[in-house]
Amino acid sequence: MKEYFIYIITNFDRTVLYIGVTNDLIRRVYEHKNHLIENSFSDKYNLGTCIYYEKYNDINQAIDRETQLKKWSRKKKEILINSKNPGWISLVNDNEIINIDEIIPNVNVDGGFLDSTTFRSK
Repeated sequence: MKEYFIYIITNFDRTVLYIGVTNDLIRRVYEHKNHLIENSFSDKYNLGTCIYYEKYNDINQAIDRETQLKKWSRKKKEILINSKNPGWISLVNDNEIINIDEIIPNVNVDGGFLDSTTFRSK
């Protein structure tokens, strides 16, 4: 069965967010990170860190979700990202996708998030 992803990438300073859809998340993030599409939005703003993704089996559902997220405010997007990846760590490298559902946010006694993030053991 085919897999499709919506994803959010950002730059080093976390000042810009980009939302896209793809059928190959590792390849697509590699393209962003290595500026393979010259003069694109991600090239211009130096985007290459995937901080959020969702997986779908239906391309139409993925496109609908991408369209929905693109209409959201920056604040609402940040809440979504923080709900799964509060440390905004990179979830995709050149050959691996970190399972976003295995991230466990560290929470201090006041209920606020700490800077680091841990993972469930397999």
